[in-house]
Amino acid sequence: MRIVPAPRIGMAAGRPLPFALRDSSGQLLLARGVIVATEAQIAALAARGMWVSSDDADNFQRAFAAQLDGMIRSDTALGTIAGAKPDLEAFNAGATGPPTRSEDWTTLVRRNHALLREPPATGFVAQLESLRTDVSRMLHRSPDRALLALVSLAGQELDQYAAAHAVLVAALCELVAAQVRVMPVDQRQSLGLAALSMNIAMAALQNILSLQERPPDERQRAQIAGHAGQSAERLRQLGVTDELWLEAVAHHHDAVPGPLASRPIGLQLARMIQRADVFSARLSPRKNRRALSAASAAQVAYLDENKRPDEAGMELIKAIGIYPPGCLVELASGELGVVVRRGPQAGQPVAVVLIAKSGLPIGTPSVRQTHNPAFAVVRSLAPHVMKLRLSLDELLRLG
Repeated sequence: MRIVPAPRIGMAAGRPLPFALRDSSGQLLLARGVIVATEAQIAALAARGMWVSSDDADNFQRAFAAQLDGMIRSDTALGTIAGAKPDLEAFNAGATGPPTRSEDWTTLVRRNHALLREPPATGFVAQLESLRTDVSRMLHRSPDRALLALVSLAGQELDQYAAAHAVLVAALCELVAAQVRVMPVDQRQSLGLAALSMNIAMAALQNILSLQERPPDERQRAQIAGHAGQSAERLRQLGVTDELWLEAVAHHHDAVPGPLASRPIGLQLARMIQRADVFSARLSPRKNRRALSAASAAQVAYLDENKRPDEAGMELIKAIGIYPPGCLVELASGELGVVVRRGPQAGQPVAVVLIAKSGLPIGTPSVRQTHNPAFAVVRSLAPHVMKLRLSLDELLRLG
């Protein structure tokens, strides 16, 4: 793949990237469609050097040329044309790659379930690295569809809860690393591998607890309390030598508030996993408790153990929004629906309406842009509140 310097005109704060950003070696930094939140983050990327594939650069230049040609044909004033900037959202619309299907993510969850349940004596690391690569590839192909699928599956795969939960946490951490922290590729890999394997010592118990109606007994609580260190030791036995991976797993249940910069890298990764773990767990129902709404789960992740804003939690919410794809919402119009895409602002997603103001199902689901005050999100809803659901594949199509 031939790479060229990234066109600076193709980047704007709060707008999706029209091309995948790469480092000087061609490694992916940010996927196409990722939203860079601030100009300061764009400047930080520029300082380290930004590159794109020559194909992406050519496609972008052709699309911008076509945009300018359309303005000329519609007799737009020359001064307006001279100052025109690329329509980045239009450029990305409908161009996020092949459609994501529910079975795509179900397959990845099943692969992780097999690795956690019966880790092979040889080849475990290679298999988990392959899984992490596939999770990352599918996530960056279409981040919103990925979140929509994973948030939905988190509440459905109770018999494979540990695996579904781990894949969701890995995806959340990857989005934070790619969109907010601009983390080096090797650290991102350690982060993803740690998230996928963090609970290997208690995966079977996690699945049992998701279906268990009574609270954990004393023996189960003891296993929960010691599983982080036990998981790290189990991974070492399976051939893991990446110390960042092991340290992140060993400390992913630490409840230590405070800034990230003062911590070693492994503990920074651990804190990112811990916040994503807390958020994901609150979204998933158990037999003995209902799932929280997305806003309630976001608040739990956003506030640290002292009820103050948590740095890693804030980064998580910046990456996925207050109302991530897959969560249920009530709109100012009185309609109820499900979020299918993130928006330019954390609290302004794109939703598909399923229930009319009258309380009756809508025959043809309608898309609502919630940055419009008439359809602003009033509150998020816990999953049990809305009985009507579309199939995941139908939601993915609408998204």
